[in-house]
Amino acid sequence: MYACKVCDKEYDTIQQLGGHSISHRYDHVMLTELQRQVILGSLLGDMSIRKDSQNPRIDVTHSTRQTEYAMWKYSILKNLVSTKPRIRFRMSTFGRENDKIHEEIDFKTMTLPCLLPIHKLVRGDGKKYVSKSWLNEIVNPIGLAVWYMDDGYLGDTRHNTFQITFALGNMSFKECSILQDWMLEQWDISSYINSRTQCTYPDSVYYSLRFSTKPNLCKFKKLVKPYIIPSMRYKIDKLDYLS
Repeated sequence: MYACKVCDKEYDTIQQLGGHSISHRYDHVMLTELQRQVILGSLLGDMSIRKDSQNPRIDVTHSTRQTEYAMWKYSILKNLVSTKPRIRFRMSTFGRENDKIHEEIDFKTMTLPCLLPIHKLVRGDGKKYVSKSWLNEIVNPIGLAVWYMDDGYLGDTRHNTFQITFALGNMSFKECSILQDWMLEQWDISSYINSRTQCTYPDSVYYSLRFSTKPNLCKFKKLVKPYIIPSMRYKIDKLDYLS
């Protein structure tokens, strides 16, 4: 038997040990707290995490209309990435967008041991699931701001006021309720859950989290505005009338 000098795991052949040893080459790489908060917040939105081998990697993909945003994320995660962001073309296979070609910018981190705790937190049973333990780790408003830049938007209501909406996609109602509770307990923002169906997929329910009262909008603006990048200011600047 051949044992790994790092973790004591044993293998039958020296070749197997050699293959395993590669997994330790990035043991020295650690996440900064900024990186951790950005990842945890963005995983609520557009970012994804998956295991390619023994260790996970982060995938970041945005439309080229959001290139500045993608590059901002890259600047924060740069030391975790071996290949610079690149432009790709993807054919959509979903609903009204079917057969439409999308121009995207994407990058991936390396497969890293330091991402294992996050992977376990958000994909403990293999499927991404929003939990209280995950949300309790988001303690800096930058995590909330990144989620908003990913999945949130500012719209008008019928009463000539503004409304913040977070698109929750195909999350379960339980996950939406957990997010609603977290918004109130962590950020003191009251919200409500809205649901809708699409004609193309009538059996699927898509949820969103919304709030529109002046006190909630003021709190939200104060929390996230310092972290909203210039190209995303359209999502927040209309709330300047509140100050």
